[in-house]
Amino acid sequence: MDMNAIIVATVVVAAVGLFIGIFLGVAGKKFAVEVDEREVAVRAALPGNNCGGCGYPGCDGLAAAIVEGRAPVNGCPVGGAAAAEKIAKVLGVEVAAGDRQVAHVYCNGGCNAKDKANYEGLQDCNAAMRVASGPKACSFGCMGLGSCVKACAFDAIHIVDGVAKVDTDKCVACGKCVSTCPKKIINLVSEVKKVHVNCVNKDKGPEVMKVCSNGCIGCSLCAKSCPKEAITMVNNLAVIDYEKCIGCGTCATVCPTCALESLNPSDAELKAACLRAVRGDEVVIACSQMEAALGDLLVPGAAAFVVCAGRVDESLLAGLAAEGVGRVTVLCGDCDHCAQRHGRDTAELVAETARQVLATWGDDLEVVVTDVPPASILAEGADEAAAETVRVAYFAQVRSCPPLREAEGVRVGSSAGQDAPKHPAHSLHVMKDGTLPHFIPDRRERLLDALAQLGEPEGDKLETRLWGAVVIDGTKCVSCRMCATFCPTGAIAKFDDADGTLGVTHTPGDCVKCGSCRDVCPADAITLLDAVPASWLTGGNRHRYVMTPRPVSLTDNPHQILDTFRLDFNGDIFER
Repeated sequence: MDMNAIIVATVVVAAVGLFIGIFLGVAGKKFAVEVDEREVAVRAALPGNNCGGCGYPGCDGLAAAIVEGRAPVNGCPVGGAAAAEKIAKVLGVEVAAGDRQVAHVYCNGGCNAKDKANYEGLQDCNAAMRVASGPKACSFGCMGLGSCVKACAFDAIHIVDGVAKVDTDKCVACGKCVSTCPKKIINLVSEVKKVHVNCVNKDKGPEVMKVCSNGCIGCSLCAKSCPKEAITMVNNLAVIDYEKCIGCGTCATVCPTCALESLNPSDAELKAACLRAVRGDEVVIACSQMEAALGDLLVPGAAAFVVCAGRVDESLLAGLAAEGVGRVTVLCGDCDHCAQRHGRDTAELVAETARQVLATWGDDLEVVVTDVPPASILAEGADEAAAETVRVAYFAQVRSCPPLREAEGVRVGSSAGQDAPKHPAHSLHVMKDGTLPHFIPDRRERLLDALAQLGEPEGDKLETRLWGAVVIDGTKCVSCRMCATFCPTGAIAKFDDADGTLGVTHTPGDCVKCGSCRDVCPADAITLLDAVPASWLTGGNRHRYVMTPRPVSLTDNPHQILDTFRLDFNGDIFER
């Protein structure tokens, strides 16, 4: 081998390499893109998940957008407040305070939603949508095949009883489930919103009940019961105005299909917490504001806590009275400036109703609504004057209700240590007698059970928002029995005796005064009484209304009575 040739080749390669190096160095200097040091620092403050939940192509894209002012400093849903604070320091700005966002699934159908077909394809919602829009008879609701579960990188969403449920403790509001859901029934909402209409079906009530027993039927009972007029009916669907909503849960109490959900905590968890907090014969129920304000001044476990004082309802107070409690103090924060608002107003309304009901049963439960913490819950060395000083100082600034995460060892929203939740077990179709399925609100059952424990009523009539009594004018009645067909709780029910006698029975204890019977009566034969004799409310007291038989047979067509009524009213059965 020619050594000279090797040397020449080596020199040429080295010279070419040197030339390329010099050229790239000069080009790099000439065409260099200046990197903003702030962008590097912002990128370092981000968690690095590259989930895309911010709407930008990964953390690098978000960092650039934040520095350029195209995205807010709190634009990373995964990093949350901690990342936002670091980024704000880098940029020398203040981070705007905001509520934590979590995903929520607006469907409660699950196992109570009817299947229209047996789907055996790929277990994926988007795949199933390509086959006749999915296997569920309801075209609006969750299919339960778990596309959202696969999309979530944080194990925050699971299929429970056939419907997607979000674990808010794990949710980082990345939005992957929102964009993945083909039905578009998952949204990001403020964590402080604790009442939801878990249905998006805009069909009329009878059509909804054919496909799902947990759907909103447009009965407007929730709207009528809301103490703050926060619910309106839009396209046969309940809509909540969260500016007015106080999270009291009254709407969920009266909803005949469980389409409305009230969280934080459950009724069972709250009652258990109250019983644990009994001191002598007194229970203190305090809002989360007061818990935050008083802090170390409180005796641990001396009070039960709720997000808002408006969460307390009559069934809870009656249940505590039946357990021997003699006094309930409902402790409110600064309601005038609270984001929840009106909590004290609702608590006062509930307290007055409970006093009236319990007095009728001879129970003298004392219910006090106040913003002054009682001495019984204050730690040793703390007196009422010290507590008042701390309270005034805390509320010198406007405060919103902090989210209540725990209920003394029981996770909010879980069923741990509690009885299994009740689910309506009724049919998905019109029943054989031509009526819609019925559902008695759990709180109503618990209220009546508590009153039964207290014995027989001592008073005469009750006039409250809780009950009504139906009177049917026999001279006007046309025996259609539409009142029984559309009664959501079954307070009005049909009877057909063996001797041919027929009519309806009315059980005042189950009546929630929704007015559906009066609204659907074609003969205007029904009157609702506000004043109800107390003796009518216990023991399943029923009144019989015998009607003139009509030549109608439902043997072959259980939908006949509904179909006939639909024609008479041009299909507008649930229009208000």
